[in-house]
Amino acid sequence: MPERRFILKFQMAPGDVAMLTSLVRDLRLTYGDRYEVDVRTNFPALWRHNPHLTPLQKGPGVEDIDLQRKAYLPALAAVQRGERIHFVRAFHRTFRELTGVPVPLLYPRPDFHLSEEEKATPLVGGRYWIVVPGGKDDTTCKFWSQARWQELVDRLRPWGLRFVQEGATKKRCIHPPLRNVLNLVGMTSVRDLMRNIYHAEGVVCGVTSMMHIAAGFEKPCVVLAGGREEPWWEEYSNDWQAFGPSCGPVRVPHRYLHTLGQMACCQKRGCWRCRVVPLRDGSARYNEKLCLMPVRTPTQILPRCMQAVEVDHVVEAVFWYYEQGFLPPPQAPSRDNWLREEPLSSVANARK
Repeated sequence: MPERRFILKFQMAPGDVAMLTSLVRDLRLTYGDRYEVDVRTNFPALWRHNPHLTPLQKGPGVEDIDLQRKAYLPALAAVQRGERIHFVRAFHRTFRELTGVPVPLLYPRPDFHLSEEEKATPLVGGRYWIVVPGGKDDTTCKFWSQARWQELVDRLRPWGLRFVQEGATKKRCIHPPLRNVLNLVGMTSVRDLMRNIYHAEGVVCGVTSMMHIAAGFEKPCVVLAGGREEPWWEEYSNDWQAFGPSCGPVRVPHRYLHTLGQMACCQKRGCWRCRVVPLRDGSARYNEKLCLMPVRTPTQILPRCMQAVEVDHVVEAVFWYYEQGFLPPPQAPSRDNWLREEPLSSVANARK
């Protein structure tokens, strides 16, 4: 019989929920069957096939642990005060405070599980990178230049790199389509997205859930971060000692392109601003946290920190994974077929 049973409650964005998976994994790996745990989150697809969960119902002997305000917000406040702790570690600390059970962080990544069919059968054929050039309008400070996204694709395609564009079409989501990519925006479920990242060579994105899914599968990921968030809070690398002494090393480090220390507005820590300019959508709390250094380009108004991330930086970061042997060399296409139309994926066909 288990000593204690827990139901962990947390309702946030998918990248935030992904962080909780590491606590559940490490609790089971540390204590075995001594404790049982189940979760109540708004993204159950992230937990499918997870062997560390035990189905539990609220009742006598089952402890409800509400992590909504007791984990995320205090950890974020600590980071903004200068503490160097990674997001994936935040729930471990709170769980100990609320239950008295210490759980060491064992691996520097979230914990996801695919079925054998998902691992054996990709939805997109061939080698490809996933790109996520959009985001949500509540945090436009995370956006990079749309023109530079297109330039990035155009510069890398002649080297044989193929691209799949991902993104949601829910409220607040903005994902302008790119040319010469396989556009799956709005066509993939959470499980489809996880599957596509698992089979991809890597991901290029801003600070979003895709970088955390890439980390969970130990995939290359180039993150366009600017100066909004501290790198030790988000970056999957061995540079900041933010995972704690019990944790193993990051085996596939992310290339996190940040500007911390390069500008007055993000000299020692991230600014955590939301929008570049106010929007007339009734979201006053987002409009109150505007970028202090906006830059007007011919097509967009961007934070100066994101404008400082140039296409050359991203190209170099992508090729770093090939140069360091994390990926086999790209297959350069012949001159007569590299611009041929991309084949449709099975997930695109299924949703027609």
